[in-house]
Amino acid sequence: MRRSMLGPVLATLLIGAVEAQPPARPGETAPNTQSASPPSATPPSQSSSPPQQPSAAVFRTEINYVEVDASVTDEQGNFVRNLTRDDFQIFENKIPQKIATFTEVAIPVERTETTLLDGRPLPRDTATNEQGLGGRIYVMVLDDVHTHALRSSLVKKAANEFIEQHVGANDIVAVVYTGGRTDAAQEFTSNKLLMEQSVNRFMGRKIRSSTLERLDAYNRQRGMELPESETGARAGKGIQDPLDFERAYNARTAMGSLQNIAKYLANVQGRRKAILFFSEGIDYDTLDVMGDIQRNASDVLYSMKDAIAAATQNNVAFYTIDPRGLGAMFGGESIEMTAPPEDPAYGIGEQSLVAEARRSQDSLRTLAEETGGIAVVNTNDFAGAYDRIVRANSHYYLLGYYPKYERRDGRFRRIEVRVKRPGVQVDARKGYVAPRGREEEPPETSATSGTSPEVKELLGSPLPQGGLTLGVTAAAFKGTDKKASVAVTIQVPGQGLPFKEEGDRAVNRIEVSLIAIDQNAKVQDGDRVLIDPKLRPETHQLVQLTGFRLVRKLELPPGRYQLRVAARESEKGMRGSVFYDLHVPDYTEKNLTMSGILLTSRAAALTLTPALDDEVKEMLETPPTLIRTFVAGDVLTAYAEVYDPLKPAHQVAITTLVKSVEGREVFRATEQRASTELDGEGGGFGHKVEIPLVDVEPGTYVLQVEAKPTLEKDAAVRELSFQVVAPPAPPPTATGQDAASGQDTQGSSDAVAFASFAFGPLSNRSEAEQVVIRSQAEWARLWQSLPTEKAMPEVDFEQEMLVAVFLGRRSTGGYSVRVESVRREGEGIVVVYKEVAPAPGAVRTQQLTTPFVVARVVKTDGPVQFEHVEATKASQ
Repeated sequence: MRRSMLGPVLATLLIGAVEAQPPARPGETAPNTQSASPPSATPPSQSSSPPQQPSAAVFRTEINYVEVDASVTDEQGNFVRNLTRDDFQIFENKIPQKIATFTEVAIPVERTETTLLDGRPLPRDTATNEQGLGGRIYVMVLDDVHTHALRSSLVKKAANEFIEQHVGANDIVAVVYTGGRTDAAQEFTSNKLLMEQSVNRFMGRKIRSSTLERLDAYNRQRGMELPESETGARAGKGIQDPLDFERAYNARTAMGSLQNIAKYLANVQGRRKAILFFSEGIDYDTLDVMGDIQRNASDVLYSMKDAIAAATQNNVAFYTIDPRGLGAMFGGESIEMTAPPEDPAYGIGEQSLVAEARRSQDSLRTLAEETGGIAVVNTNDFAGAYDRIVRANSHYYLLGYYPKYERRDGRFRRIEVRVKRPGVQVDARKGYVAPRGREEEPPETSATSGTSPEVKELLGSPLPQGGLTLGVTAAAFKGTDKKASVAVTIQVPGQGLPFKEEGDRAVNRIEVSLIAIDQNAKVQDGDRVLIDPKLRPETHQLVQLTGFRLVRKLELPPGRYQLRVAARESEKGMRGSVFYDLHVPDYTEKNLTMSGILLTSRAAALTLTPALDDEVKEMLETPPTLIRTFVAGDVLTAYAEVYDPLKPAHQVAITTLVKSVEGREVFRATEQRASTELDGEGGGFGHKVEIPLVDVEPGTYVLQVEAKPTLEKDAAVRELSFQVVAPPAPPPTATGQDAASGQDTQGSSDAVAFASFAFGPLSNRSEAEQVVIRSQAEWARLWQSLPTEKAMPEVDFEQEMLVAVFLGRRSTGGYSVRVESVRREGEGIVVVYKEVAPAPGAVRTQQLTTPFVVARVVKTDGPVQFEHVEATKASQ
């Protein structure tokens, strides 16, 4: 058989295949229902290809669209910036092609700033798509079927080094096992802890070396004293591999994994897509086409070609990493070697072990070279190799075209990218293999009844999509039978949400759908809510500040899930999705367990909640919130349940603790409960506590709820983190000159006149800084440091001075800073400034920016203080 046979190898990665339906007809609207029945739990077919659905990352493309990324460097190896579409030429099989799309992609490396509590990362229980997909896309494929069990630690070390040192805060990563371990794999996430947990479950299960197996077979034959003619030695055939079938199956399985992942990533456009293949290489001699030793070389070779073809068709690069490093040629297999045959015709000995290692590394080189990736073999410098991988996926040009020759013939088509500039080098993939035959239909899975095609598209996308901002959190509680009841809180911010005026009402229609997908790619439960608000002016103003909140309930068996939430508003068609990793405990175990924590505050009562589950409503007077930043002076309310099946009768101490990341305790409350309250039915205690933030200083805190029985049993603990900020100061009244209009604004007598006259997105200063300039020399040095060729503005330092604010690094364009006011305070002045962030759904340039502003102010010899007020979003 030529095609590889795959079981649930990609079940974790290939989840969420959603039923494809034709687009809605113009004017067609969703039914005005508040909720619908849950989706069916029919899993996607595991034998077919991953769902071919459009990407949520950038845009939808036709089947004959070809995307090529190119890196252009000068003679010193530096990336050449600011090229245009006219600078490029693309040839396919020497025929020039018209460039349909062109983008320069510049993705900054945002280092993850991890705040630790007692040596471990802070617990976070919310997810949002507010930042959109602004980073690199990696799939880490751990080849357990081609890694020796005793070298499993090398894979963990190499993979964890990449995660810890080279995955940025804006990157998104999935972890997949070639052997099909869905219990160990991890869907796309930006949470490094989840990535590392998946990697640390790795255990290699490579079968024994072909050389050693053949040597054992030789010794068995020699013990039987068979004639040499029967051993095949004199015929030049040697002894065949006893594990040939299993070895070939493992090779086809690994290559089939790479092929299916590459096909799945076809849904993501507008980005380089990198598969990091951690493997000791294909353990098979693909050159043994005559079957002298291994009889399935053709099948393995075809599966390898299919994987490369899928990668080149979908603009996916394989970065192959041999975790053995420099020790690859001298593995532990030689320790098992007994005395080899004296006759070299058998081809069994130390040289055959070395040949196996060389062939396995050659397979890694071939996979990388044919797809435009990098092969990291025979080196211990993983850090340098990882730097190259990150650079290759951070800055490049993305070009798209529609081939003039569109036939689906399965042939290789060579691509050549040229740049019309002397002295530059272009690095792009060599070509692609055209699809063959008819396009495969994606597997179908039922979504919640009534879900629109646009929302189904988001639920089936490999990655969450920005646009319409969404946030989600979830907490599992003990349910009926063996299932848990999961409270899901969804927030739709009001800022940037469009409304249409109908009389004195603001109207829109917002469709929200959610599904829970288990580790076997099955949709276990879901819900759909249609919000149809008709808001009075005062309610509309409130919604613009607080947005909408939905609290729904799902019934899920114990296990690991990915919650997918997607929404679309009807006024402008804005849409977005957010994914959330969820673990549902087994509450039927005979141990003390605890639910998740529901958290709310008095301020959260202002948020409009058009859909609230009845059971959750009984737990808290104010619906739970996913907001984790609270103003000092607010009052929090936390709710959790403790499930106690333990015997004999005993007491349980439930303690709620709030402490800062520095370890400073700011709140503690303990409640004693008796197991006799449950009448021996194994039920639970509801625990609700109010936490005042009146005397709590601004900072980061951890809320911990612990239930400890008086019996000698382990305690149950749940945690989440939140922030406290100072209440905003009353807005100052100031007299200043508006730089844009030139008009003075009148304020109190403490206000000081000012005028902002220099500002922009690039300052060459990567760190946040505030500067006071009182002399011509200081002004000249600052101006020369700015990336501008304009003449330096004149300043009369006898009468005035300058103040400058530098925000430091920002991950994308769209950020700015402005001086809000200047006021006198004592002998000096206070400069109040505000950061302005991009509006939700706004198009942002994918490059690092360093915004700044410079303003004139009346000269003073006293101290100058800077006051940063809360950031705002720019209007769209």
